[in-house]
Parts: sequence; structure tokens; C-alpha cells
Amino acid sequence: MGADGELATLLMAARQLVDVGLRERIEREPVNTESKAFLDYLIMRFSGRSNEQLIGWFLDRQEGYIAERILAVGSGDSLNIHPRTLFKEAIGLDCA
Repeated sequence: MGADGELATLLMAARQLVDVGLRERIEREPVNTESKAFLDYLIMRFSGRSNEQLIGWFLDRQEGYIAERILAVGSGDSLNIHPRTLFKEAIGLDCA
């Protein structure tokens, strides 16, 4: 692997570390969709995507993080999802 390949590997590893750090900040306390930590996480998680994705954030009664799931993936301008897909995930995770 050449210098470019090594650099790419290091950049990917750094991005993954930042992603994990941002997620940990969100998981520690109730989810606040207006917080800087949440917005930073969304920017890191979804910047550069070429397709549409519907992501479900599943929370407990105290707005604590339970899980994040990709519920549907589509083309660059659309996606399809059936409501039962969302409800099945929520029930399976025992969400509020």
C-alpha cells in the first residue's frame, strides 16, 4: 500500500473515532435534537452520502437513546418505507 493508501486508512480511522466520540456524547444523556452534540453527530454521520436514508432514533420514556437503525435506503432523490417497518423496530426495541 502506498502513501496515499496509508493516508486514506488513517483518515478513515480518524473519522470513525470522531463518530464514536460524538455518539457517546449523545448516548449519555436524554436526546436533545437542538443540542450542538446532536447536530455535530448528524453532520458527521450523514455528510457526503449520495443516497437517501431514513434513520430511526429509538428512545425510552425519558428520551434516552436506545438505538439507531437505518430503516430505508433509496436513490438520490427518493426512498420507500412501509409504516410497519418502523413499528416493528420500535416494538422489538421496547421503545416508549
